[in-house]
Amino acid sequence: FRRVEFGLRPRQRKFILPFEVTSDQRQDFESQYPPLDVQFYDLFSNASKTNFGLMVAFVHDTVTGSNEAGPLHGLAFRGQVKYGPAFNDRSSNYMTASFDARRYFRLANSTSANFRGAGMTSTRNSGDFMLLGGTDTLGPYSYLSIAGNQIVYGRADLRFPFADVVLGGVIPFDIRGVLFADGAKVKFNSDPFPTRTEWSYGLGFQTRVFLPVVFGIARTRFYPVKFFPDI
Repeated sequence: FRRVEFGLRPRQRKFILPFEVTSDQRQDFESQYPPLDVQFYDLFSNASKTNFGLMVAFVHDTVTGSNEAGPLHGLAFRGQVKYGPAFNDRSSNYMTASFDARRYFRLANSTSANFRGAGMTSTRNSGDFMLLGGTDTLGPYSYLSIAGNQIVYGRADLRFPFADVVLGGVIPFDIRGVLFADGAKVKFNSDPFPTRTEWSYGLGFQTRVFLPVVFGIARTRFYPVKFFPDI
C-alpha cells in the first residue's frame, strides 16, 4: 500500500533538572563538571519546550513474510517532515526530517537478505532525537544507549533457519540465525563534541520461548569480542 499522512500535534516537554544554570553561571558550570555531564544537562534543558508540530509523511509498504520467519520479501519506506512554529519565548521554530527504508529479498523458503537505511536531521536542539542500540539497531550495544538528532544508520543481514527444538519434549520452537553488520554516524546539531561513529558485526540467534530471546557474539568499536545480551 501507499499513503500520505498529515498530522497536528501540540507537545510540551518538561524535564526536572537538579538545578538551573543561568548565563552568568555557565562558565563556572562548564569548568566544574565533566564534559559528558554538561552534554546531558544541555540535552534535557534544550528539550524542555512547548511546540505545536505540523507533520506530513509518505508511507509505502509491500512486505510479505510469516509469523515464524518474519519479513521475507518486499520494500517498506517511511519519510516524514515536521515543522513547529514559535508562538512565544517558551517555544522555538524547528524543522525535522527523517526516513526509514527497509528492503527484503527472499532467497529460500525462510531465508532472506535484508537491508535497512535510516536517518534524521533536525534544527530543534535535542527536542527531536533518534535512539539506537538494542536488538535491531546496533544490537551488541546497550539498549537505547546512543542518541542524536543528526543520524545516518545502515544495516545489512542474512537471516536463516538454524535449528528446530522441542523444549521438555512438549514445547516446539525454532532458532533462527542472523549474520549482520551495521553502523551509524551520530551527533546533536548543537553539540560541540565531534560526530560519533559506531559499528558492529557478528552472528546472532533469535527464538521465542513465550517471549522473544536474542543472543550472539559480535565485534564492536569498543570490544573485539562482545557477547550479547551481556553475560
